[in-house]
Amino acid sequence: MRESNTFQPNTRSTKWLRKKRLVVGAIIIAGLGFVWYAVDDAIVNARLQASKGFVRSHLQALMVYAGNHQDQLPGADQWPEVLIRDGIIDGYLMVAPSGTIGEFSYCYVPGDQIFRGDSSRIRIYENPKHWKYGVIVGFEDGHTEFLPHSEFKRMLADQLASEPVAP
Repeated sequence: MRESNTFQPNTRSTKWLRKKRLVVGAIIIAGLGFVWYAVDDAIVNARLQASKGFVRSHLQALMVYAGNHQDQLPGADQWPEVLIRDGIIDGYLMVAPSGTIGEFSYCYVPGDQIFRGDSSRIRIYENPKHWKYGVIVGFEDGHTEFLPHSEFKRMLADQLASEPVAP
């Protein structure tokens, strides 16, 4: 007498189960891809907003300095040291959230040293190497913008050509 203790699955239902698992796995992988993209985008946007905040802090520090010195801005060679020494800004703000310690993070644009609050005059910008598609620019009136590299270069060249360079 032959005893059969082995279970013989239905091959049709096994194939269906494999297809179902494959579809569910593909949906999970696609979902993880979308989540990864969204998280990466959120991280980049958070870094961008943090860097804009640092640039805005520098602009406000320059405004305070100008208010304390008869609307005169610091010289290009001494601006960070003067702002730190006068207690207007903390030294940790000199390294951008998107930068690394040991490299310059911000560039102060010299020129006319009189503060006018002009919304078209670039006063400070973050190192252009920090961002692939543009530059964070701070204008004299206190607002910041993320400009494409080509537009930033054109604006800066136009501004420097139209202003006398301060010593």
